[in-house]
Amino acid sequence: MRISTLRRTVPAVLGAVLLGVLVFSPETASATTTTTVNYRCSTTAYGTTYQRADTNYTVTLSAPSAIDNGSSFSIRWSFGATPPSPPIALTGVSMTTDSQLVITRPGHADDVISAPTSSPTTVADIPPSTDLPGPKTFVKRYNFVADSPGDVFQIKPGTIYLDFVTGDDGIAGSEVMCTPVDSAASLASVTVRGAPDPCIAANTCTGTRTFVGDVVPDSLSATTQPDPLNPWPSAITFPASNSQSDAATLRQSDVKLARITDSRTLPLGWDLTASVSDLPTNADGDTLAAINLAIDQISCDSPTGSSGSVPATPGSGGTLDNPVVLCSVEAGDVGPTGAAGGQWDVVGRVSLDVPSFAAAGAYAGTITLTLS
Repeated sequence: MRISTLRRTVPAVLGAVLLGVLVFSPETASATTTTTVNYRCSTTAYGTTYQRADTNYTVTLSAPSAIDNGSSFSIRWSFGATPPSPPIALTGVSMTTDSQLVITRPGHADDVISAPTSSPTTVADIPPSTDLPGPKTFVKRYNFVADSPGDVFQIKPGTIYLDFVTGDDGIAGSEVMCTPVDSAASLASVTVRGAPDPCIAANTCTGTRTFVGDVVPDSLSATTQPDPLNPWPSAITFPASNSQSDAATLRQSDVKLARITDSRTLPLGWDLTASVSDLPTNADGDTLAAINLAIDQISCDSPTGSSGSVPATPGSGGTLDNPVVLCSVEAGDVGPTGAAGGQWDVVGRVSLDVPSFAAAGAYAGTITLTLS
């Protein structure tokens, strides 16, 4: 099991308390676009090919607008509806869907990346010429390696395949195939920053380096800065606690703690926990116990523009003298489209109990988030 450990510094001043939350390495942000694409679909069933009139489908795509040269990113795309059934009624049919994207890059042949849905649909009867319900969501990780800084990658719609995997002998193994009418249509562009590794030009790269256009393995990751253009706060300022004799509880609600991204194709599940690894300590060596820090009122919702994620379960919260589960997804759970993975923003209320007669001063400690 992969375990990622993420840390944030927690400074505090009694009198004017400042709690800084964890600072992870920033991860490239994604931008979400919605594009209407005209597709031409044909269906093969019972030995006959049926051609349907060109049809518009809405494609929602999440990809970075800019990325460092040599970096990889999970591209997520979905359709509001999927290709139509043939103009005949189908009985007891189950289907799988596969979708492609075409990525063009200066000076190279196009790359085609393909992502299937994780499992067949349930067996159902389908009326003639029906747009099948959506959304269907696809995820694939792609490595952006350019020859020159400033090179622009174009992400274009590719072919959609829908395969009939059950049904009578005349339909099983048949498929629907939809191709974009305009092969030049673009869903998004990605600008690559920075020069490539010199080993590419010298043809001396060794080890497990991923070369231009190769798809790298899906992953489970977390970041506290999912959008550098709209950064999340890295510090939380509490109201002043001026009394030295009376205990006080200082709180900040709706603190954005982390964004989890799971682009793995198998439903393996995950847990995000919080604990105190370094006790809040001032310059004189006075400390506040871990039990004085708490996180509760936790939510694990998908960010705006992200659809099809597996529902995550928020923890009940608690004091950080022991690890507290913030959010989790059970192994085997899938989303509304039948796919694994997704994206979630972990948000909670952070509290600091100031004991009576606590020593004044600036306190700094560390809260650790562990993703496993």
